[in-house]
Amino acid sequence: MKKEKKTTNLNRLVVTLLMGIAALTAQAEDGDRWEAVGVIDGEGNELSCTFRVVSEDDGTVKFVKTPGRLDTFTGKTASYVTMLDEVEHDGKKYTVVEIGDSAFFLAEIREVRHMSAGVKKIDNDAFLSCFHMEAVNLPEGLEDIGNSAFDSCWDLIATITNGETDDAFYLPSSVKHIGEEAFNGCEAYIRLNEGLQTIDRFAFKGCNALTEVTIPSTVLDIYPGAFANCSYLQNIFVHPDNPKY
Repeated sequence: MKKEKKTTNLNRLVVTLLMGIAALTAQAEDGDRWEAVGVIDGEGNELSCTFRVVSEDDGTVKFVKTPGRLDTFTGKTASYVTMLDEVEHDGKKYTVVEIGDSAFFLAEIREVRHMSAGVKKIDNDAFLSCFHMEAVNLPEGLEDIGNSAFDSCWDLIATITNGETDDAFYLPSSVKHIGEEAFNGCEAYIRLNEGLQTIDRFAFKGCNALTEVTIPSTVLDIYPGAFANCSYLQNIFVHPDNPKY
């Protein structure tokens, strides 16, 4: 009887260990990719998108790819899309903190009514060649707008705040860096924010709606060609408290 009891206990221990190993193996890790509902279109359809785990411990993810049905090759332009602040995978909720390279490349959308509120970085080419996009919501907390993030968004003219379209394109006060050719060719009358530190090469190249620009007091680096080919730009003012310009 004693021997049989010891064998039973040993078997239970082995099963417990195997279950523990399986649970660890199944646990999501940093860098894992998966799909989840991340966007709701103007018709109320929930669209599955691709995400990559930034930090499993923090529960944060990067928005990697928009669904194919928003691709320009469908020949249909969505009136607007709303991005979710949180996405769910395997019963766990994750906060969207970054929009990846080319995530919305060539997407046929008119407006991004709501961008995930936790987004701190918009990567290179994120909205490249969204030719018909007219307005976008940029969350307070956004810090970095990457190279060519909105390059060739020819119809982009305004931001959206609290569901209402603004009279110009206002950068959130949290933005610190604007990358190379970030707004190349946009028609937006862009208002630079206090808190901005770096304007990279050709950031606003060909922004013909710009007639004047005020450089904030916090800007320390403006790289060559930042306002190249802005045909109607007449005046560049510098905030009197700017220590460099």
